[in-house]
Formats: sequence, C-alpha cells, structure tokens
Amino acid sequence: MIGSNQTKQKISKDDAIRREIDMAIKLLFFNEDPIGIHLIVAAAFRLVCDLSNKNSDSFINEHLDALIKPERKNEFFKITNRYVNFFKHADKDPYAVLEEFDEELSDILLFLNCFAYQDLGCSPTKRMNLYILWFSALNPEFLKPDSSFDSIFGSDIFSAVHSSTRQDKIEIGASIFKNQNL
Repeated sequence: MIGSNQTKQKISKDDAIRREIDMAIKLLFFNEDPIGIHLIVAAAFRLVCDLSNKNSDSFINEHLDALIKPERKNEFFKITNRYVNFFKHADKDPYAVLEEFDEELSDILLFLNCFAYQDLGCSPTKRMNLYILWFSALNPEFLKPDSSFDSIFGSDIFSAVHSSTRQDKIEIGASIFKNQNL
C-alpha cells in the first residue's frame, strides 16, 4: 500500500548521491538507456554541486583545477550542462527535438560526481573507483599530463583503445565490472 511504513526509507543526501552514482555506473556498463543514465547522473551532479558550494574548499574550486587542462575547462563546464534542461523542462519549448545527444557527456559528469562525492567526506565505492580508473585511462585528453593518473597509468597504456568506439570502451569497462563482481 502506498504510504505504508513498509515502503518508506530514510535516505540522506550522501546516500542518495552514492546510490545514484553507483546505479549510473552499473547501467552504463550493462549498456542501458543513455537518457536514463544521463538523468540519474545529472541529478547526482546537482546534489554534489549544491553540497560542495557550501564549502569554500569545494571540489569545484580545488579538484577541477588539479585535473582539467585550463584551456579545456570552459568546454568541460559547457558539456556538463548541455542537455539537462532539455530533459527536465517543456514549458518554453514543448515541441523541441534534441537533434544530437552525446552519450559521452554523461561519462564526464559521472567522472566529476565520483570526485565530488569524495570531496563531501564520503568514501568512494568500488564501482566509483573502477569508473575513475576506466574513464581516466580511456580519456587522457581531459587530464593534465602531470596528474596523478598519468603517473599511475603511463601516458600510453590504453593508447590502442583511444580511437575505439564508445561501445568498445564500454565493453572494456563492463568486462572489468563483471570480473570484479560489481
């Protein structure tokens, strides 16, 4: 029955963020609907941004500067906000059609979410750690050459797959995901 105590859960903002991020990672590696994934990722991003903005040493202020090339930072933020309003609102453009939805935008937001979640004082899950490694290895063009990821992976460890299709990259992540029983 709707509203019964049996169906109610107590959920903190941190728990909601963790669950959204982990579910989005799972859906990505199980090749589920990219719009659903994007909506979950965007909801988590909104929460982490709202909570991070309460702290002057926030993720947005500190970690992005350490990870993202300065000349790509504006592009990075433009990408992260690109389609959220299209999926949320229809009051001003009820008959609009989204001509080109780039699934990789969700990948970038999900990457940010994993770091922002840690910035909130929360421990990353195994799924988050896997996702950070997967994204960093397969998308080095967004990372500074002197970032810690470059020293962990080396600059060309995944060079053979950089030009691979998105589907091939997801299959690599899915294989690791399944092998780790995540």
